Amino acid sequence: MSRLQALGLLEPIRKVISENRPFFGIRLGLQILFTVTEEGDGYPCFDLISGKVIRLPATVKVPHMGWNQVKQRNA
Repeated sequence: MSRLQALGLLEPIRKVISENRPFFGIRLGLQILFTVTEEGDGYPCFDLISGKVIRLPATVKVPHMGWNQVKQRNA
C-alpha cells in the first residue's frame, strides 16, 4: 500500500473499482481490498471488504508461491 501510494496509484485503483470495472486481484491484489492486513505491519488498505487479512498459523502447510527456475532445452 505504501508503494502504491508513493506511485500515486491508490486513487486510480479506487476509481476503477468504484466504476464497477473488472479488478483482477491475486494474492496481494486481493489483500488490499480488505480493511487491513498483517503483512506490512498492519498497514491500512482500501477497506472495500470489511475484515483483517491474517497470517496462517505455523501449523498450516502453506502452498509454494514463489518463482521456479525454467531452463530451455533444445530437443
